[in-house]
Amino acid sequence: MNKILRIKVKPGSNNPGISEADGDFLVRVRAKAREGEANLETRRLLAYHFGIGISAVAITRGAKAKEKTVVINVQEKKNKAKGGQNG
Repeated sequence: MNKILRIKVKPGSNNPGISEADGDFLVRVRAKAREGEANLETRRLLAYHFGIGISAVAITRGAKAKEKTVVINVQEKKNKAKGGQNG
């Protein structure tokens, strides 16, 4: 099962992290928005936040925009909780 999230990314932030309001996420990353660096850091932060591997986080819309649609593979999280592969 997949979970779809709408997020807004703030690249070049001095205070990286994730905050949530009304089901929308604000992801602050240190990386600059160039050559996919901010997208990679965004995926890493979301994976850490949800306790899943980075491969379970995919940016499906807005790869070159601040507002993005992200799909989280919830199944991988369940497998990790059952002692499955570490990602």
